[in-house]
Amino acid sequence: GRKMEALRLENQELRERLRFLVDNQERAKACVSEYIYENNREKDALLFRIKELKEMTAKLRLEIRSYQKREDDGVGLEMDENGEIKAGTVEKLVENLYITNEKTNTSSAGTVEFAQAFLYTYRSFASPKEVLQLLEQGVAALGTTLPPEQRSTGRAKIVNFLRKWIDIAFHDFEEGGLIQDLDHLISTLGKQDDKLAGILRNAMNSKVKGGRGIVKSPSRPIVFNAPAPKPIPPKTLTSVLDINPKELARQMTLWQYDLVHAIEIKEFLGLAWMKSDSKARSPHLYAMMNNFNEVSRWVSTSIVRETNLTKRINLVSHWLSVVETLNELNNFHAIFQIIAGLGNSSIYRLRKTFAKVPTSKRQCLEEMRVLTDPHKSWTNYRNTIHKIDPPCVPFLGTYQTDLTFVEEGNPDKFANGLSNFKKCRLWAQIISEIMQYSQLPYNLQALPTVQSWIQKEVAGAQLDEKELFELSLVAEPRT
Repeated sequence: GRKMEALRLENQELRERLRFLVDNQERAKACVSEYIYENNREKDALLFRIKELKEMTAKLRLEIRSYQKREDDGVGLEMDENGEIKAGTVEKLVENLYITNEKTNTSSAGTVEFAQAFLYTYRSFASPKEVLQLLEQGVAALGTTLPPEQRSTGRAKIVNFLRKWIDIAFHDFEEGGLIQDLDHLISTLGKQDDKLAGILRNAMNSKVKGGRGIVKSPSRPIVFNAPAPKPIPPKTLTSVLDINPKELARQMTLWQYDLVHAIEIKEFLGLAWMKSDSKARSPHLYAMMNNFNEVSRWVSTSIVRETNLTKRINLVSHWLSVVETLNELNNFHAIFQIIAGLGNSSIYRLRKTFAKVPTSKRQCLEEMRVLTDPHKSWTNYRNTIHKIDPPCVPFLGTYQTDLTFVEEGNPDKFANGLSNFKKCRLWAQIISEIMQYSQLPYNLQALPTVQSWIQKEVAGAQLDEKELFELSLVAEPRT
């Protein structure tokens, strides 16, 4: 009986413990369910918040883009501290040729200076076709979408720019096959303003009928107020001494003016003359540089070939007389050439020759050496050329040095992708100085026979340094 009672009590205890465990299990399940429920609620809340934040971010991004677009539509250009255009997209730079916005209204943007800088340098960031297409889009916009007060002014600015472009660089249209494109733009303009379209059509027709338009080709023939000085033709032509030094200077100047006058603006951009294909990229500038070297060598050769001391003295004096007239004519290119030829080591060593050169000519030589001294980036030459009036044949070495500094010291584009127009303005300042000296031609009469003889002599007098020195030793042996 006691055993049975003990078993019953144990069984009852086990049942209670089982019931306790079951109750605890149910409570645990309830807690877990509650935790899962709360966790899911929190998760849902977090997901909702994430979605809400994403929507807010997307909205902010749209607002930022809209703000940037409004800013871009209003300006699209980066200005420097002086209110000048520092950089811009091609589209906005072209647009600024005929529309002045609020930000550029007080700067040089949209002015003649900006248009000139653009015309001189646009090839560094755009093609002729691209610029012409954007201008035609501008003409169309001026006829429809822009406010009335901007239309007539904008059209006049486009016409002035295109007329200048046609006048000084018509080869852009010829070489690019863009004459039909230009004609189409003029027709589009004619629907808005016949008079302005007629101005452009006349400018274009004068170039097409007149043949190839070259840079700086004048719109009208130059009429001089006085007759050209009477030329001094040589009686015979077997030696450079047969040509009067004044006339030799004149004929050299006419020849070299034609060379510098033919240089196209694009030849100065991107250091084209230093590239492996320089002869193709800058043919006229290449010809001018080649002329410098060849004439300098001709001067040196003409002296060392003469074994007679008296005749050699006469040759040196003759060349210095030529330099005196070149100085009067502002032909600095030829002055630098002759001084370089006289400064060649094979010539410089001829002490007996130079000792007998007349004092006045030796003084001229010293003065021209000072003028052509490259010290401090040709300070003496720069000061001199800035004081003269055209016509002039400049020495281009200084400008090529300046253009090299601009090219190597400034990027074509900034990190934001905008074209560096500040660099273009620096280029344009240098190029415009070159252009101003070759706008006005010389009032001199050409002697084709003399010029032909000079050019043949130059071509046939190209001794190398070794040959020059050997002849120099024959003329004046070492002592």
